[in-house]
Amino acid sequence: MLQEFPFSSLPQLAHVDLSVNELYGIIPPQIGHLSKLIYLDLQINLLSGKIPPEIGLLTNLTTLHLSENKLNGSIPRDMCQLRLLEELALHMNRLDDSIPSCLGNLTNLFWLSLYNNSLSGSIPREIGKLSNLVELDLDTNHLTGSIPSTLGYLKKLTVLHIFDNQLSGPIPEEIGNLESLWDLSLKTNNLSGPIPASLGHLGNIEFLHLYQNQLSGSIPEDLGNLSSLVDLELSENQLNVVLFCGLIIMLFSFRTRKRGSVTGSNMNNEELLSISIFDGKTMLREIIEATKNFDSLYCIGEGRFGRVYKAELLSGDTVAVKKFHSLPHDEMADQKEFLNEIRVLTEVKHRNVVKLYGFCSHVRHTFLVYEYLPRGSLATILCNDEAAKEFGWDKRLTVIKGAAYACTTCTMSANHQLFIETYQARMFCWTQNMKLMFRILAQLSFST
Repeated sequence: MLQEFPFSSLPQLAHVDLSVNELYGIIPPQIGHLSKLIYLDLQINLLSGKIPPEIGLLTNLTTLHLSENKLNGSIPRDMCQLRLLEELALHMNRLDDSIPSCLGNLTNLFWLSLYNNSLSGSIPREIGKLSNLVELDLDTNHLTGSIPSTLGYLKKLTVLHIFDNQLSGPIPEEIGNLESLWDLSLKTNNLSGPIPASLGHLGNIEFLHLYQNQLSGSIPEDLGNLSSLVDLELSENQLNVVLFCGLIIMLFSFRTRKRGSVTGSNMNNEELLSISIFDGKTMLREIIEATKNFDSLYCIGEGRFGRVYKAELLSGDTVAVKKFHSLPHDEMADQKEFLNEIRVLTEVKHRNVVKLYGFCSHVRHTFLVYEYLPRGSLATILCNDEAAKEFGWDKRLTVIKGAAYACTTCTMSANHQLFIETYQARMFCWTQNMKLMFRILAQLSFST
């Protein structure tokens, strides 16, 4: 029990790390005697009860980690006395009540993590005073009201997570002022109104998740300026763009870590094709033209669910297009399920898994756009006696390792929602430099 800790006997103590143990019981009020304490980490234990107000006496604290316990009650206002605090982590507890507005006085904070509690009420406007804040995690609570426009003052913010709450109203235009932001997730709320065009100013953004809200209107063309964007998720809103009646394309800008635009003719490593909703019709038309309306001349493979075509785009890039066979209307009616399956596919990211660039759902065509692998499948080699003889044990060992890595990733990915029913040689393909890649096409079943 933490109550047995000799707080009174250690007045000079400056650093306490008791994390990742099995400490239980309450945090005793005697902890306030450690007036010289700078670092206190009690995370990942079994501590329960309320956070004692005496913790506000530790005015020299710069780091306070109480996360992943069973603490309940409200966040004590006494914490607002910790003016030197830089890290405050209270996530994954059972805290309730509102977020104290006086936390806005802790202007040295660069990490504030309150996610996965039962906090209610609105997000205090005073949070906008935390000018040094780099990461703000308020997700998975019961927060209501609107997103305060004052968050636009947090110019150093790189991560803003407010998802899985009950927030309403519009997305503030001021969010577009967060030039350092690379991860913005407002998903699963009740946000309404249009997507602000100012989000197009987020030049460093890589992840933009706004799905499962009530957003309406069109998608602003300014989002096309987001050259760093890797994952854009806007599904399950009320956007009146060409989605189900026309073209559905998710934005996947796979690129090198080097900032700047994606070059068109080189697809080595991660510098790959960018497909966006803004040129969706153009991309659809280009793929149709590149395959001569999916002529069999360009077909490089066929399976139970469809055919795979090689498409050489005007940019010089080559992609593999998996076009599904026409399905009865009732099988294609559940577009929500289709989007959920695509979302799971996009979460599978591994060096030995073939990359999915985008997808299209059209009244005439439904297809996936994949990385093109020029050397064919493993089955092609194994079924050719001459090629199989040259396929020595070193290469076979490499195949086994690569296959194991890829299969493990797929089996364990996407919060265990993805299960591969069978593994076959034709599901493994070769890159130009003979790296084995696992192909996820239609061999999927999803948990419900």
